[in-house]
Amino acid sequence: CRVANGFRDTVSCRNGAFWTPTRNHRPMDVYENGYMKCNCQWMSSESGLGDDCSGGCTPHSCTYMCRQANPSGTCMAHVVTTEPPTTTPATTTTPPRKIVDVCECDCSFLSIGVDNCGKSLCEDRCRVANGFRDTVSCRNGAFWTPTRNHRPMDVYENGYMKCNCQWMSSESGLGDDCSGGCTPHSCTYMCRQANPSGTCMAHVVTTEPPTTTPATTTTPPRKIVDVCECDCSFLSIGVDNCGKSLCED
Repeated sequence: CRVANGFRDTVSCRNGAFWTPTRNHRPMDVYENGYMKCNCQWMSSESGLGDDCSGGCTPHSCTYMCRQANPSGTCMAHVVTTEPPTTTPATTTTPPRKIVDVCECDCSFLSIGVDNCGKSLCEDRCRVANGFRDTVSCRNGAFWTPTRNHRPMDVYENGYMKCNCQWMSSESGLGDDCSGGCTPHSCTYMCRQANPSGTCMAHVVTTEPPTTTPATTTTPPRKIVDVCECDCSFLSIGVDNCGKSLCED
């Protein structure tokens, strides 16, 4: 993940650890029946960082086979289990929850265990939209409970009802599941604006003109890409602890 996302120098992580990419100056080639099948010397380019860890996800590719022939190289080798599985008692496992984003909110923090039970527009909407309807206990010892709206306000315009928002009071005040309602012309959006203390809060609309600030040059955030079967999102949310494994490297 780090190499594929451009980390080619020493990385300092928040836990005080350091990570440095492994350089492969003398890669082994792949031979089959006495003949060279894959020339892997490209790995030694760029001072031993010729393999950028992208592609090579299928066993029939030379990139994959070169990595298997060089398990101590930059991108390590995919672990292939050849031994028969051991017999274990049958257990029922719950598949991991699939996290969905809502409107402009990135809800990935729910899937990687960094939820600290904060209460904000996006945090509340993300939890409710992803099925968290009861009290949540977070790793920092805090708790979060969804807000119930038993008496929602309707939306009126020119003295006439424009949107009936009483649906929000259903399901014991949790009728709004925080999905949809991302555009200002929808009744879901307007009902939330009329009920800022409701389950999904209200979108903050800035009407004041922007203040004049000195021009600054900002570096756009690094766009993180996944590689093969590796989820590299931990690089974008600052939870990289400089561990060294196949996916982390």
